[in-house]
Amino acid sequence: MPDLVDSLTAPNDLTPEAEALWNKMAPHLQACGLLTVADVPTFARYCRTYAAWDEAMTIVETEPNRDNVLTLAKLDEMLRKLEANLGLSPADRTGIRTEKPSQNGKAKFFAA
Repeated sequence: MPDLVDSLTAPNDLTPEAEALWNKMAPHLQACGLLTVADVPTFARYCRTYAAWDEAMTIVETEPNRDNVLTLAKLDEMLRKLEANLGLSPADRTGIRTEKPSQNGKAKFFAA
């Protein structure tokens, strides 16, 4: 299993909206063992897509035309796939097995 991320600092290329989501969710994902170094690119893409979805939702609420609704639907589909990959819904987490990080990395070798 890849190592959990050491730093929860958001990648530099995130928009302010995507960075806010990163800062809100990354500590929770790390605490659950769901944010490893291998997951950073996927989670960053999730944050970017969520920020775009949120903007598209605002646009649809004010201008519910076909193109805007289709854009929102496509972003929603992308989000659902990323959420499944990251285990962000209760149903998605049923198939994910993680090990809680121990306070002492050597503890697993000396467990009774």
